[in-house]
Amino acid sequence: KDAGLRVNGDYTQMAGATLVTDIGAKLAVSGKATLAGTVHVDEVRSGYVASLGTLHPFLTAQSVSGRFGQFQYSPGLLLEGSLAYTPNSVALKLSRLNLNQVNTNQQVLHRQSAAKVETTLQALDQLPETEVQQSELAVGAAQLQRINSEQALDRSLYSLSGSLHANALAVNV
Repeated sequence: KDAGLRVNGDYTQMAGATLVTDIGAKLAVSGKATLAGTVHVDEVRSGYVASLGTLHPFLTAQSVSGRFGQFQYSPGLLLEGSLAYTPNSVALKLSRLNLNQVNTNQQVLHRQSAAKVETTLQALDQLPETEVQQSELAVGAAQLQRINSEQALDRSLYSLSGSLHANALAVNV
């Protein structure tokens, strides 16, 4: 599952089977892929920046027939996905939720942090994928994309708000 797998020959997935993959991982099949069952996208692979507006292929083959009967994903609070099929690949098409609209227990400083992070994410969305993959800022954004609980998102926004620094200064006075 980590960076991907290679199948020399054909790959057949039966109706009761589940393929578990990550955004940024790939199953490369040298022959034909026959699909059924479930595909579950578990998370964004560590170090991979999920760019919007591009397809993220997770299965490639000489030819693809059939479709996954069920699509499940749990990449986090900030990403949604759908499947896109071509004659020789299956990809994940991502959309990013607006950080300002994610329902958390945000305080005013958290909302200000969310607005600044959202502005940064929108700027990253405009970059070509090759630049995004090489950007240190994008690596930080990828960490936010991996967050899968409201509590963790709240803690991240709190740490970005400057409140932690202000509270530490107040204690040291």
